[in-house]
Amino acid sequence: MYKVGHVAFVGRPNAGKSSLINTLVGEKVSIVTPKPQTTRDNALGIFTDEKRQIVFVDTPGVHRAKSNFGQSMVKAANNAARGADICAVLIDSTKGLCDVSKKLLKRYSPPVVIITKADIGGFERIYPLIAELDAFLTESQNDRNVKQDNFMDKPDIIPVSVVSKLNLDKLLDIFSSVLPEGELLYPEDEYTDKSENYMIAEIVREKALFFLRDEIPHGIKVEVTRRKGDTGITLIDADIIVERKSHKQIIIGSQGAMLKRIGETARLGIERMLGCKIYITLFVKIRENWRDK
Repeated sequence: MYKVGHVAFVGRPNAGKSSLINTLVGEKVSIVTPKPQTTRDNALGIFTDEKRQIVFVDTPGVHRAKSNFGQSMVKAANNAARGADICAVLIDSTKGLCDVSKKLLKRYSPPVVIITKADIGGFERIYPLIAELDAFLTESQNDRNVKQDNFMDKPDIIPVSVVSKLNLDKLLDIFSSVLPEGELLYPEDEYTDKSENYMIAEIVREKALFFLRDEIPHGIKVEVTRRKGDTGITLIDADIIVERKSHKQIIIGSQGAMLKRIGETARLGIERMLGCKIYITLFVKIRENWRDK
């Protein structure tokens, strides 16, 4: 028998959820960029070894949504947290304990609180943040005055780093100690629930987010419209969908330079994922107010 279950990571945008899951699983499950709200829906990252299968749920960052699409992202995160065996709240060490994080801690009473980016925050930020979290969790627990069955009386506070691999094994052990025994939920060689076409679209979006200005990223999405193998080369067509004509011009760039740059870098990432040569053609299309539809 294995220790098996779902662990949902929740937190503010850019709290490090995707980077941590990618590192724990050892595969690229979710795209990672410096831009907030990069993750738009729940994605599973499946970690399996000889004694456990931990299904990590990467959720969109919890934020004050202004569009229908943004509201659906927050709803997806909340649904994942409520449906998981464990909900872990992630706190960015460089941002500290904010009101959104406090609400998440009170709402889900997690068995573990993860402080991310410990290598960036440094001890001068980590230690005061641990003390602040400890005081807040103690106060919250006293207010509830309710013992949590199957969980620790008080959450563990674990600083982690995906760069130095700080406390990653310890984190896995904590999850394993809480999860129930059972049969594997997924085959041992699976590491995500997402299709290859989904991952192709996400890689294109990831590269676009790296290169585009801040006012554009939230208004784009990518759809794969064709994928066909031909004499050892996979041909891929994809649409980059924007809300405004001005955004289309920026993405295309002078004489198509920006679109070419996005396509070339995306091609390399897709080839690594698929393990074959690809030829990708990108088109930019306008779909006004798609986030509210």
